[in-house]
Amino acid sequence: MKKLLALILAAALALSLVACGGGGTGDNSTPSTGNGDTASTETPGPEETVPPTNDDADEPGGEPEETDVPGEDAYTPNFVIDGVYYSETDIIDPSTMGITPERYLEVNPGHREEALNDNSEIWVFVFASLHSLEDGQGDTLLPESVYNSFLGGNALPLELRIEGESLLYSTSYEFNDKDKKLRQFWTAYKSGLTLDDDYILYDGSDDCVKIVGLFHMKYHDYRAAIDENKELILQWGSYQTTYDGSNIVKEIDLVSISQDLQEKGLL
Repeated sequence: MKKLLALILAAALALSLVACGGGGTGDNSTPSTGNGDTASTETPGPEETVPPTNDDADEPGGEPEETDVPGEDAYTPNFVIDGVYYSETDIIDPSTMGITPERYLEVNPGHREEALNDNSEIWVFVFASLHSLEDGQGDTLLPESVYNSFLGGNALPLELRIEGESLLYSTSYEFNDKDKKLRQFWTAYKSGLTLDDDYILYDGSDDCVKIVGLFHMKYHDYRAAIDENKELILQWGSYQTTYDGSNIVKEIDLVSISQDLQEKGLL
């Protein structure tokens, strides 16, 4: 009897194991498409996109748009800066007082460079020349002067900025030279009231116009231009040129500036 009961229990256990195995196989099978292939049950991921090639990136032109880079096409090749000067005695000519510039600085020690701080303002002279182009390249027109009601006359539309600095300086030359005392030192260079806007530089003529601008500049910007050799960028109407800040010359007075221009053959 016991043997018979053991056989019955063994047979029941065997049948239960077969039933469990069959159910698992049915749950994991891949459904058929009916033509012999199997259809995937995976969730589709995002559609892969192919990045455009250089030929397709900038349709319809195909070529990337070029931007002006300072130091290259942004500047006018026939417009050049001849010299940039800082006068320690500012725009004053000590000789008109019957004293030397050295004596003037003794009496006015606050004008000495060592007495200045970052927020001090100094006068900086910028001398530049606009030259005619070569034969066949076209005539060069002078930018129109800007009428200044405060000055009661025309002024050159000159703007100066220093690479990496935020301030944009406009020339104040006419305000400081209404009595024409400054321009006697550099008669070859013109300022707003003495410049004829109708003057044309004909190509192939080897002609040029010399101009001078006076800028009231932060001492910090002046030192940054020299110590870090930053570019000075001068704009005259549509003409633009640059100058290495390390080439700025410090002179003690206006006479010294004039003498340096003469030695360079610019006066």
